[in-house]
Amino acid sequence: MDRVAVRELYSGGGAIVGRSESLVVVHSAAAWQRMVPALQGQRDDWASLPIDWSKSVALVIQAPPAGDAAHLFHVVDISRSGNALDIRVELQAIPGRGPGPYGPTTWQAVPVLNPSLIVASADAAAFGGSPATHLHLPGIDPPDTSIAHER
Repeated sequence: MDRVAVRELYSGGGAIVGRSESLVVVHSAAAWQRMVPALQGQRDDWASLPIDWSKSVALVIQAPPAGDAAHLFHVVDISRSGNALDIRVELQAIPGRGPGPYGPTTWQAVPVLNPSLIVASADAAAFGGSPATHLHLPGIDPPDTSIAHER
């Protein structure tokens, strides 16, 4: 398996309005500009994210709620083997918000019920040749039909 370079640009609450796919792979700046109005999250400068479209694709991942304000979903690994591409996402503690020496923190007591959104850039070469792409979320492996490509 070959590891694929990935750079996470956003992880937090959010969604893609009007879309139900778990993963949208955006292949061009024009497709990104069409996607931007549908992105909802804790920022409003989606169009200015640093994505080098000559070498990268954007990955927009919709995940379930993180559960509490002490955790966020992150892309931890992308690998390609032959015609199979695997994207693995994990729920990780936010530094400084995890359990303290005396038990849970206030952050852990704050429930998060909003869906999660991750935006990352990844090496476009890994997505060449239309690989069979699989997204792995904690406890969930969305069907491959929940993956879309925007060109």
